[in-house]
Amino acid sequence: MNEQFGIEPCSFTSARDLRRVLEKFGFTEGRFLAEYPRMWVKMVKQQLDTLPGLERAKAIETLRIYHNSISPSTLQYNEEKTWASNAKSRVEEANLVQAFTARANKQSDMPTIDDLSEETLCDSRMITINGSAIELASVASALIRRSTELWLIDPYLDVLRPKRLSVLKAMLHIAVQQKKYRRFIIMSRAKTGDYNTASIKGPMTRFLGSGTPNVGITIRLVDDSNNLNEMHARYLLSMDGGLWYDKGFIEETRRVPVHTLSTNEHKSLCDLYIGGEHGYKVIDEIRWP
Repeated sequence: MNEQFGIEPCSFTSARDLRRVLEKFGFTEGRFLAEYPRMWVKMVKQQLDTLPGLERAKAIETLRIYHNSISPSTLQYNEEKTWASNAKSRVEEANLVQAFTARANKQSDMPTIDDLSEETLCDSRMITINGSAIELASVASALIRRSTELWLIDPYLDVLRPKRLSVLKAMLHIAVQQKKYRRFIIMSRAKTGDYNTASIKGPMTRFLGSGTPNVGITIRLVDDSNNLNEMHARYLLSMDGGLWYDKGFIEETRRVPVHTLSTNEHKSLCDLYIGGEHGYKVIDEIRWP
């Protein structure tokens, strides 16, 4: 999951070419097309400028629609070498899983975009990882870097038990490294007892710290009893994509499966939880810090 692939920027000779490639990457696929080199998008647009007007317009629109297929990259690029030579080095270093050249620049030891298919790409939609906080956060790193609002849906995440917040703490560590403000919304089942701002903020502050300027948390405690949409499965959602966590956001000593949400699953869950179709009664909402 989150593997990065390289495509030579001059590969695309039609809007169909571009769409066929980009639709195989993104959050729903669990793998990404590296923006390699850093000017990759600009170089692709320069290539598209050679297309007839209507065809170019279709290709530019395709590039806009599938922008989440492309992942920013800081990989080294030597301007004195060809794209193929650079990409081959990144593959050898395991920074790219595979690299595909343009048809016109076919290499004897590298595939072209004509070789790109579901069969030649690894299935990245599901992964089984160690249940440590770092691993559970790391698998979501691409989503955290891209999205400014992230929803943790977990009815069993007891925010009164700070040790159960270790995964959230690891996610916050990724978020604080980004420039834009990010907010995490935790939707969890309200428990019986004294739940109020003071009782929750105190333990969270002691465990997570006093907060940072560019990250915030909203805890939404809900009553989902006697509701057709009663919570059970655990998800990390944003408007860009989502992940299903088999064991939720609580650190485990065993290996746990995580998988990406399909386009239909993602839309349905966003409507349900982010769009508010769930119909839960909100017992309390607490903001931190």
